[in-house]
Amino acid sequence: MDSVHPAHPVVYSNGKGGVALSDLRSFFASAPEAAGGARTAVDGSARDGYFTWATALAASEERYRLLFEAMPLPVIVWDKATLRLVAVNDACVRKYGWSRAQLLEMTVFDIRPPSEVERFKAYIADLQNENFVAGLWPHWNEQGETFLAEITTHGVEFGGRPARLSVINDVTERQRLEERLRQSQKMEATGLLAGGVAHDFNNLLGVVIGASALARRASGNSSAGRYIDEIEAAAKRAADLTRKLLAFSRKQVLQVRPIELGEAIDEFLQLLRRVIGEDIELVVRPSCEPLVVEADASQLEQVLLNLCTNARQAMPSGGSITLELRRAHVDDFRALHDPWPAAGDYAELLVVDTGVGMDEETRSRMFEPFFTTKTEGTGLGLAMVHGIVQQHRGFVDVESRVGHGTTMHVLLPLADVPETHERNVPSGAPGPGCGETILVAEDEPALRRMLASTLTDLGYEVIVAPDGEEAVRAFDAWPGRIAMVILDVVMPRLGGVPAFQRMRALQPDLKVIFTTGYASDCVQVRELVEIGSPPLLSKPFSPRELARRVREALDATALLFR
Repeated sequence: MDSVHPAHPVVYSNGKGGVALSDLRSFFASAPEAAGGARTAVDGSARDGYFTWATALAASEERYRLLFEAMPLPVIVWDKATLRLVAVNDACVRKYGWSRAQLLEMTVFDIRPPSEVERFKAYIADLQNENFVAGLWPHWNEQGETFLAEITTHGVEFGGRPARLSVINDVTERQRLEERLRQSQKMEATGLLAGGVAHDFNNLLGVVIGASALARRASGNSSAGRYIDEIEAAAKRAADLTRKLLAFSRKQVLQVRPIELGEAIDEFLQLLRRVIGEDIELVVRPSCEPLVVEADASQLEQVLLNLCTNARQAMPSGGSITLELRRAHVDDFRALHDPWPAAGDYAELLVVDTGVGMDEETRSRMFEPFFTTKTEGTGLGLAMVHGIVQQHRGFVDVESRVGHGTTMHVLLPLADVPETHERNVPSGAPGPGCGETILVAEDEPALRRMLASTLTDLGYEVIVAPDGEEAVRAFDAWPGRIAMVILDVVMPRLGGVPAFQRMRALQPDLKVIFTTGYASDCVQVRELVEIGSPPLLSKPFSPRELARRVREALDATALLFR
């Protein structure tokens, strides 16, 4: 007799509902008695064939059940009509926190925050007969914690009814890293723009500052002097603004040396206490070991000042600021998953305040230039902090909640060189020129004229050139007469460094000062290291600073440039 197959598939659920193999055996064994002992269509051979088929089907379903349960991502099956969850895997139970029994009493709305339910209802209504959909949706777990779920849904049939199978992937962390990367790219683009504008503006400010100094000298004691003072003061404020822009864009020239961070902070505390006021308690927790970093001391002071000023403004009714120093280690895993740090040892400075804290939106924008929540200020303070720390190959991290204060983490890579101390050199009035001839190469015409006028007034003979090529030609035309060259680092046709190398080949004892408004990591500025790091004058500079640096360079007994 042919095997008889059932009209409906056998369900095997391993004790979790449905029919088990033992139930099948009992059914077939009792079938004749159930019919009053009469012969039935299900004879012995039919029973054997049926049982073999049912066993194979149950084994196949068991394999698929095991695959369903072994999926590392949460998977749910939900009824298309009732929207109830009809099957969930172990990963789903672990992710959402509810038991399997609880989940199977829920609908697809229950695993979403209430604020998302209406939007999801509208979404389902628009799906109609779509068989495959994917998207990002906020979900929540039993503890009420929300996460961003990337959901891929397919149409299936389950228990003879239309259903949908959804695979759920928590992409909260991935989304956070992508957002940080986008923020990093945006700030990098803004920094490039700010750095370029600041460089060109520095050239113009150099002209304004220099010309106002020359005008004051020419005016004597006339009433025009006070107007010249106003011009010079405004130009210096503008120069300070460009320095902030360059700091944000990581384009300022750094004077880097090994610094013990604890000592640097101790030296700055007196000024810091005056800045934050008497109603703020300042607590310092030093490190139990020396933490030496390679840094620009003035830039570190700027970082500390801006962070403490920002903390002070977050506590209008008083509070406390804690400065804590400690060693920190960034492992390879964090370096791989975070856009900022490189793996290694760092000196970590924590600035902790008891202020009003920040919401997520403010925290995500706090390092943007000109972004501020205050009625006063430029919005450049924290942008400067970000830029300065980044230029020192460090990074900044922030913890903050509304009503719970803010903790700023500043991490700077530890140096593997001993600390050194700078000599304090008196900065008295520079000596006058003694008729030495100086060759000036500067591509900005107004700045070139100002330099020539300033140096002439100081008693020097001056030859000017608009670029490196013209400077080399002028040098060749006056063999042995030129005592010093002042060269802009970046110029058209031929830059300052290659021009100086060609001149020095003819006159090895030639003195030089380079000028620049570009970054210390600019390719042309880095070339200075290759020739022995000669004097570098950052734009804009005052006539007094120019005079002092020129006199120092001319009076130097020897040059050690390679």
